[in-house]
Amino acid sequence: MIYALLQEREPFERKAILKIIGLLLFKKPPMSENSVEFLEKLSAFSALENDEIDAVMRIDIRDTWDFGHIIDEVLSTGSQKLLYFLVKLTENCFKAKGGVTSFMSSSEESSFIEKEITPHIQIGDKAKTSIAKTASEFFTASCNTYNTIYETSLSKKELESVAPSEKVFMLNVMKLNELSSKQLGHFLSVFNHHVISKHSDPENSAEAMFLHHFLGAVYERAGVAPSEVVLPTLEDYLKLEQIWLKNLVLMASLANLDAGENPMKNVDIKKMSHTLEVDAKTIEKRLFAITTSYKTACVAAFECLHESSHNNYSLNDTTTDYMRTAVFVADIATDFVPGVAVAKRFYMRTQKVMEVVDNLQNDDIRNIEKALGLRKITNDSDSYIINICIDGFMSESSKGQFSEWKDALEILGVQGTLMGFAWPSSNYLTISAASWPNAVKNTAIYGEKLAEDIKLLKVSNPKIEINLYGHSLGGRIIHNALITLLDSGCKVNKAYIFGGAVSRVDKHKWSGALQSVEKEVYNFYSLHDDILKRLYRAAQVGDEAVGLGEIEYYNNKDTRTCTVNNINASDDVGGHTEYKKKLVRLLGDLKETT
Repeated sequence: MIYALLQEREPFERKAILKIIGLLLFKKPPMSENSVEFLEKLSAFSALENDEIDAVMRIDIRDTWDFGHIIDEVLSTGSQKLLYFLVKLTENCFKAKGGVTSFMSSSEESSFIEKEITPHIQIGDKAKTSIAKTASEFFTASCNTYNTIYETSLSKKELESVAPSEKVFMLNVMKLNELSSKQLGHFLSVFNHHVISKHSDPENSAEAMFLHHFLGAVYERAGVAPSEVVLPTLEDYLKLEQIWLKNLVLMASLANLDAGENPMKNVDIKKMSHTLEVDAKTIEKRLFAITTSYKTACVAAFECLHESSHNNYSLNDTTTDYMRTAVFVADIATDFVPGVAVAKRFYMRTQKVMEVVDNLQNDDIRNIEKALGLRKITNDSDSYIINICIDGFMSESSKGQFSEWKDALEILGVQGTLMGFAWPSSNYLTISAASWPNAVKNTAIYGEKLAEDIKLLKVSNPKIEINLYGHSLGGRIIHNALITLLDSGCKVNKAYIFGGAVSRVDKHKWSGALQSVEKEVYNFYSLHDDILKRLYRAAQVGDEAVGLGEIEYYNNKDTRTCTVNNINASDDVGGHTEYKKKLVRLLGDLKETT
């Protein structure tokens, strides 16, 4: 998590954060061995250039530092939050014994933080308290996880002698050095297969990049590169005799499960239980419980540092909104157009343009925009197809959003990169009487935004084919996006609408929307959809939704429209919320007939 948080910040901000932490640890020279190692590991996680890390590590007591100037002028709000989290984490690490925090308010670290750092962090006292609490909980969870990994491989005395500042990074160098290159090879094959290869984008995802970085010393001692690691054989499992290595593989795999799941019902975990010879009770009662606590602490810290209010988000700032969209689309298009990668790097390194886009005034806006709009779910760099899925009402920030689309399209072997389009559709935490009308209003705003994103993608590479998948109000966003694309010269390839919450009888609008699709529109409807029958009709004053019947449109000879396929899914879909659960069947039947 520390790795991912640092990677979000600009290089010059990372450098400033690490320098401040170095000065915190150097408050009374000389710096201890544990302090040096802690700073070295943080610097390694920052992914800065070697000369920049050297500059961070060079600390001269004769230098005078204006902390107020550095924090106010160099660090954006989000970076100030991260700085405060890391200094509070550092404080916990160096005033604790054996992983248990000793709350000594008079410690030198605390005095330094309160005097030199806290007054310059431009967030409220409540937010500071929340971040400090989160840092403490993350520290405790890290130490508990470390203790669980090594509890049977180190004596109690050895475990207590390990510095807490080492425990937060999980890897015990002493135990690592005991392993032969052959033993490390067995571990890497198993770990790569069960953990790293499970990432949808193993080369680029922050978590996978961290895992490679985290295991850098292991690869080096084993004498292999990550790309050279082969699939594990039964011998690799059986030769993995060290309990701490088994714990490490199992806990990293268990982190992919939700808290309420039964780990022994997961095929992967069940297989490892047998091949690594770890009993189910240990996995369920010990390893999974500790892993869940650690994961919860990580999620809480990540959410705390990215907390922002929707009230601060403005759709009126069209210039910065367009620029951010352009850069995001450039990020996607990098997979298709090599030249765009150069433009993106140039953009990221140009301070003047960066100020136009971010202005470093309010990271909350930047964080909201990361949550809304297009986001990449899977990557298929060998294909020019992009599949965009849009959820319906009450799906905003939902747990595992887009996972049902992802699972279904993967099972069906659908080609192309998968993207999700998030929009403010309300959720069960924010629901009110105004939620539905506000969501309907937002479908118009975000239908236009989706259309702009599609145009930018098509401009970046005309070969790209875009397929749209929408459920409920997601179908309404597709409808509005298609209308916006009319006469733009830009078309999508296909559109799939499931239980669409948009009028089916507005012939004029549908006649226009259908002109923005190159090949086909598939409208899946069910006569058993009581939500559309009752709630939609009542809210939309008697209107008939496409999720209840066939799309009506004018089939003029003078205008070319795509093929419209109205599919009565009543035999398979018994209600409005069943569509996504039946995607494999619905799209599979469609695949067979076509």
